[in-house]
Amino acid sequence: MNTQTCSPARCASCHYYEIEGRRGGSCHLLGVPVRGSWNACSMSYRTFTQPPEPPHYQPTLSPVGAGV
Repeated sequence: MNTQTCSPARCASCHYYEIEGRRGGSCHLLGVPVRGSWNACSMSYRTFTQPPEPPHYQPTLSPVGAGV
């Protein structure tokens, strides 16, 4: 089993989950309250691994007047 593609089964096992109280918590990725017992969403990521970084925008520059 590849740990890179294996997602957690519950919100409580997700990297973005933060417990708040006895039964609930919050998802930092979505910014919403969730329960730890809920099934994890498709964007979940394991707790002890680093989530993938979003791609950085790198504009392509061309010299001024190059096409003239």
